[in-house]
Parts: sequence; structure tokens; C-alpha cells
Amino acid sequence: MDTDQTAPLDSGQNLAEIPIRQPPLKRQLAQDELLELKPVIQRLYIDGGMTFEQVASHLTKKYNYCPTKRQFATLRRRWGMKKNTRIADRQRILDRLNTEKDISEEGLVGTVSLNIDKVRRWRKQLSAANSASQERHSHEGEDTTALPTALSQTTIITNSRTLRHLASNPKIPMRPSSPRTFQITERLLFNVESYMTGFIDNRIWHPPDNAFQDTRTQSLELSNSEDLHAFVGKCYSAKKLIDNQSFVEGRKLFSAACSLFRRIIDSRDPLTLRYTFYTLVILTRGGIVVLDEVIDMLRVYMGRMAALVLPANHPWKTIYHCLGILDRAQLEETLISCMECLSVVLGKKLGHLSRPSLTMRVEFIQARYNKNLEGGETSLRALLAECRQSAVAQKDLVQVLGELGINLKLQGRHLDTISIGEEIIALGRASGESIDLVNGLTMTAFAQYSIGDIAAAELNQREAAELCLSTPNLASFTTHLLATLESWLRDSGRAMDADALKIEINGMVAREGEDGEAADIEG
Repeated sequence: MDTDQTAPLDSGQNLAEIPIRQPPLKRQLAQDELLELKPVIQRLYIDGGMTFEQVASHLTKKYNYCPTKRQFATLRRRWGMKKNTRIADRQRILDRLNTEKDISEEGLVGTVSLNIDKVRRWRKQLSAANSASQERHSHEGEDTTALPTALSQTTIITNSRTLRHLASNPKIPMRPSSPRTFQITERLLFNVESYMTGFIDNRIWHPPDNAFQDTRTQSLELSNSEDLHAFVGKCYSAKKLIDNQSFVEGRKLFSAACSLFRRIIDSRDPLTLRYTFYTLVILTRGGIVVLDEVIDMLRVYMGRMAALVLPANHPWKTIYHCLGILDRAQLEETLISCMECLSVVLGKKLGHLSRPSLTMRVEFIQARYNKNLEGGETSLRALLAECRQSAVAQKDLVQVLGELGINLKLQGRHLDTISIGEEIIALGRASGESIDLVNGLTMTAFAQYSIGDIAAAELNQREAAELCLSTPNLASFTTHLLATLESWLRDSGRAMDADALKIEINGMVAREGEDGEAADIEG
């Protein structure tokens, strides 16, 4: 008798002896076997437009493999297979087709299957959407030239030309069709521009005092930048300690910097944005894994603190949230675009040689031309000539000289750097401005060290450190200057002097770190 047929139950037969028919087990595939099925699934699901059920049935019949819906979704995510392409991805693909000649309209771009009909359909749909958007804004009397195609909120702009256009054109629509259609970088720039424009429009700037008077309360708002200077100084010092492999001390100083950030956010000083953008630009150029991790934690901390302290509709809330979630690859370019946006707005509202505008311009030039130092030098020398001709205040002149000296230092032109540094020192001694004197001394010291004059470099660096220690706004930079001197001494073979200085630095860090224990960014 065929054992596969069900026999009648014999009343005397033991139930345990009756054969039980087991359902066939689903076949499990190894990773290499799954990879062999990838082109098959691509052809059926993406190119052929089959449903999951049809693909599963085909795989079961031909390959004895029947994936569940969850398994199939996992494979698609792993391989990046997308049947329905988002609007953001469509725009990106069309941009690539327009600019890269080696990509044909037949084949794959990334993991998206293309054909000519699909490309034509996408272009037609996006063109219609753009026309409708422009028509809607034109009826409202708004300028749409600075607003790119509305894409997904969580998509990051990858076109640097678009970023520069947004930053240099402050005529961004003040009533967009929907804030949720903004990309992260777009939302960030929109809030930076609208905040700074609104801030200046509601206040009168007083150049002699470098202050703003509120037009509603008539109260004079002097910039209280002590916490801001301390925050920047601790961040710079922490970066230098990490560069010197002092990772624990570096993290302590970052934590101490975070302890100041709540007060900084709560004061709502407009200079906060300038300090934030420039500091993060400098930190992102460290190139050290430990530093990258700390910077990411610092960005997230800023966003959370802004969400905790600021009212719901304050633009800073969105600005710091966007800074926290920006992709690392886009961070530096976006920060530079924010600096350019601030520079343009300040120049239009206060005059391009006003102190706030001049400060942002020189910092933007330094950040933008980081990889084109000769171009940066040309821009700075033109600005310096304009400042001398217009007889700007000494403090403003020193700002431009300082950035020019940094540029020359990065080019390796140390004798020219010493010449600029000595001019700044002379101006600082004549005016009694400690910050100008410190900048001139440190600039000259670095150039002297670079040409081998370690004795003169040490003398100038120690004088600068003593000045910082005795000046409240500059005290937090002392650790940075001493850490730099420590590395010079160690590189020049004076290990004992370097070790003694390191003990002094660690004591200073321990005292500063106690203030930041409550704001440990690793928590």
C-alpha cells in the first residue's frame, strides 16, 4: 500500500505508530545564494513591475525559495531597490543626467532603473509642479527666484551651487507654501536670514557702542559676549588638546563649554549664531575620529538645549535642530553658506564696512577659501585696502589684518606673517586692546616657531597666555595657547619642559572641567 495515502484507523492500532505527514520546510538561503538572486529580483520586481506575491511565487517555483514579506522588505532595503522613486531622488537623478555625460537614460543610476519613457515622464511632472508653484507665489506677490524646487523635508541639499545661491540672495519668500516642503539646509538658511533681518529691522544699531536699541522698549542692548568668548575658547582649547592626544582633558573642556551653552541660548545675543557657525567650521577640520564623535554630540546637545530653553516659535529653535541633524558630509558647506547669508544681510542692513558685517565677511572669506588660499589672500588684501582708504576704526582694521595673517601662515609665508603680526602688536600696544595684542603675539610666535626661532616664539606665546589669563573675556583661551606651546617644546626636543607645562595645563583643565560636570555631553 502506498504510504502517502491515509489508511483507515484500526481500533487496535497505537496512535504513536500512525505516520504524520509533515509540511515541507521552507528553504533558507545563505548570503552568497541571496546575492545570486539579486538580479532576478531586480528584473522581476523593479524592471518588470511585479508585485511581491508574483515575485515570491516565481522564486518558489523556480528556486524553491519563498521569502516572507518581512524578509523581502529587508532584502530590498539592503540592496537599495526602490520601485517608487521620491521626488527628491527624481530631481537628483535628472540633475545627474543633465551634468554627467557618462550616464545614459537607459540603465541604472544608483539602484534606480531608468528608461527614456520614465525620464520623460519625470521631467514633465516636475516641470508642471514648478510652474504651478511659481504661479501660486506670483499671485501672492512673492519672489520665487531664491526658492528651489520643494522637496522632502528630510532630504539634504547636495548641490553647493544651490546653497550659495540661497545664501547670497536674501529675498527668500517669507511665506512659503508649506514649511514641511523645505529641505534641512533650506530650512536652516531660511531661518537664519529671516531671524537676522527681523532682528535688525526691529532695532536701531549704534556703531560707537556696537549695540542695538530696541525700537519698542528704547532699551540699549549691549552685547554681553563673555560667555560666548568662554565657549569658543574652551572649544578651541579642547580641539588642541585632542590634537595633542590628550583625549580625556579634551572631552572635559568640551563638557565645560556645554555648561555655558544654556546661558548663551537664554541671553539670545545675535552674535551667538556667528560664533556657533565659525566655531563648528574650525572644529570640523580636525580630521580626528574622536573629535568627530565629540562634535556630533556637541551639535545634538545644542539642538536639545535650544528646544528646552527657547519659546516654540523662535527661529533659533529650528536653526539648532537643523544643525544637529545635518549629515556630516554636508556640515561644513552648509555652515559656510550660513556665514555668507549673515554677511549679506548685515551688509545690506548696516553697511558693508560696519563692524558686524566686516567681522562676518573676514570670517566667511577665511572659511570659504580654506582650499584656495591665494584667492582668499586676494579678497582680504582688497578688503584691507578698502578699510585703510575709508579710515575704519582700529579694531576693525585689526580684524582684517588678523585674517590676512592667518591666510599667510597657512600658505607657509612666515616672514610675511611676522610682518603682519608685528603691525598688529604695535596697534595693540598703542590702543591697550588686549585681544589685539594677543592676536598679534600668537601670530608672530607661530611664524617664529616655523622658521626655527623657538626662543622668540616661546617668549611671545607666554606673554599672550599671561594676557589671556588676566583678561576675563580671554581667560578660556589660555589653555589653547599653553597646549600649543607644549607641542612646540616637545617637537623641539625639550621634553622635560613640555612635561612640566602639561602638568600645569592638566591642572587648569581640571579646574575648568569641574564647571562642566553637570553638562557632560557624553551623557
